[in-house]
Amino acid sequence: MDRSTSHSAFTSDTFSITMPWGAELRYPVRCAMSRAFALPLLVTAFAWPALAANAPPIFLWVAPTGNDTNSCLSAAAPCGTIQGAIDKVPYGTRGIVNLLPGHYPGGVNIVGYLHNFIGIYGPYDSNVQCVDPAQVVIDAPGAVAFWIQDHASTQFGCLSISAASVGFSGRQFSIIDFSDIVFGQVGVSISATDRTMASCTGGVWVTGSGFYFATAYRSDLNIGCNIKIAAGVTFVAFFGAFRQSTIETASATFSGNIFGQKWYISNSEIGPTCSVPGTGVTQTNFAVAPLGC
Repeated sequence: MDRSTSHSAFTSDTFSITMPWGAELRYPVRCAMSRAFALPLLVTAFAWPALAANAPPIFLWVAPTGNDTNSCLSAAAPCGTIQGAIDKVPYGTRGIVNLLPGHYPGGVNIVGYLHNFIGIYGPYDSNVQCVDPAQVVIDAPGAVAFWIQDHASTQFGCLSISAASVGFSGRQFSIIDFSDIVFGQVGVSISATDRTMASCTGGVWVTGSGFYFATAYRSDLNIGCNIKIAAGVTFVAFFGAFRQSTIETASATFSGNIFGQKWYISNSEIGPTCSVPGTGVTQTNFAVAPLGC
């Protein structure tokens, strides 16, 4: 570390970090803190993610009959809860959580500054095809099934959320990819806020009623999958877009219909297809939507 200037309230320094492959990274820093405190922050912000991105993921297993005190590194010694498995993923590491058949409680919290990537999957076969999403059921009545926040990058596949106030709730620059998911009695299946991106990459089944299927608040939804809707399902609106959000539906296909509006959109953009289930729309405050819907 080379001291360049000093002031009463600030110090300006150049920090040098030697990476494992021999390269030296140098960062100029001007901060209102001691150098002893600033250096660990720089190591965390610059060095550790570079290493974690190239590190192999850790594979973990969960079963309703498991125990969070197990190693959870095999199906023979699984964790008992999804949260217990996530908590075993080392800082900055990618974690792959495999769920054995059964019911699991919701309220799972995934925090981006702790983990590089978290994937949570039900049963897939050797061809990476979902066997049956009904084999893994998440129960979170009156609660959020999965919290995804603070720059978290996540993927979910081949599972069911039987009941919840919110299925997947993302906030603050998070990424949510989901496929082969069954949503039951869920108030809002996908909620994206504060610059979150949520993408549907595979089949989705909607079997229960709710307020919205998906909402975005200052965020973006990319709905590019086939969504199958059970008969008699009711929503206030299928999509809700608020406060500078976009919902892209160009690649989506919908099977079935709902009782309720297609969308509620305010100061946002949705489109470009009119095939969204429902009848009627509500558009306020500079809304942009397909014409003639």
